[in-house]
Order: sequence, then C-alpha cells, then structure tokens
Amino acid sequence: MGNLGFQELLVIFLIALIVIGPRKLPEVAKALGEAVRAFRDAMKDDHHNDRAGSIHAGEEVPQTDGSAADRSLPPPPPPTT
Repeated sequence: MGNLGFQELLVIFLIALIVIGPRKLPEVAKALGEAVRAFRDAMKDDHHNDRAGSIHAGEEVPQTDGSAADRSLPPPPPPTT
C-alpha cells in the first residue's frame, strides 16, 4: 500500500479528467498542489517548534513556582440575569 504505479496514476488522471473536465483540471491540480505544499510547510514548522521545546511559534511558556495556586482553576464567571 502506498506505491502507485503508472497504470494506477493514469486511471486516477482519467477519472479526474472525466469528473472535473479538461478546462478546470489545471486549476484544481494547482490548488491541490498549493494545499499539499502549505500542509508540508506547516508540518515542518510544527516539527521544528516541537524540537525547540516551544508550544507555538512566538508564544512564551509561562513560568511558575509550582505552588498549588498555580494549578488551581480560575473562578467561574458571574451568573447572567
């Protein structure tokens, strides 16, 4: 699973050509390529940030002294009338 041969790719292309049409196929292929590229870039950035030890890019991790007050939940909001 995962290895597509020439015949499989040809069948996929022909089905896409029939469903989408020859005029829209280049636009759809370009959009799909851009989406895959954006996903790869996001995964690469996320992987890089995980190695650096940060939660999100540019976000600082709050420092605490480990007391019980640091682990408590914030108070609930006041009831609305």
